[in-house]
Amino acid sequence: MPYPSQPRLTHAVLLLVLCLPVLPCAAQAGRVLFTSGPVLVVAAEQPAHTPARGEALTEGQLLRTGAGGNLQVRLDDGSLLGLLPETDLRLNEVRHSEPFAQHQHVLSLYRGRLRIAPGTARPPKGSRIIVNTPLASLEAIGQEFSLELGEELRVSVPSGRVMLRNDAGSLLLRARDRALVRGRKEAPLRLPGLDAPAN
Repeated sequence: MPYPSQPRLTHAVLLLVLCLPVLPCAAQAGRVLFTSGPVLVVAAEQPAHTPARGEALTEGQLLRTGAGGNLQVRLDDGSLLGLLPETDLRLNEVRHSEPFAQHQHVLSLYRGRLRIAPGTARPPKGSRIIVNTPLASLEAIGQEFSLELGEELRVSVPSGRVMLRNDAGSLLLRARDRALVRGRKEAPLRLPGLDAPAN
């Protein structure tokens, strides 16, 4: 039986390669700065693992801290992301906009406590961080804020401006503001500010 000639074989291989599906590469979201206690990175079709310092994180990954676990990440726009114990956060999407090097990070907080700060170098003007939760969504532009999600969602904004939205309404938070969300269909409530005296 004659073997196919080299040109025919090369042509057949080329056609096979062209017909294969092109899988998009996940964009890098940031790098691990510090971990302590139980911390896992969970990704589709990959075993969960404890991240190493300096490890690159990509969109689609779930970050999970257990009891006593802490994780600090530097996002690719320079912002610092801190997960406190017993927190689940997914890095949903990363977008880069040229020519101004603007970044947009879309995150999903499922439980726990999350802190975000600008870091030593502030993100490029116009960069945004969006955090979705079961109770509300939050959008900030290069600012500092913290979230605590349990049965309710609590938001604190030490500096800058943050917009909080859900099905029942929206609330603009400025520096030193705090807010509470009790349900997806209950409007966000403004709480006494961070400077208010404790009762």
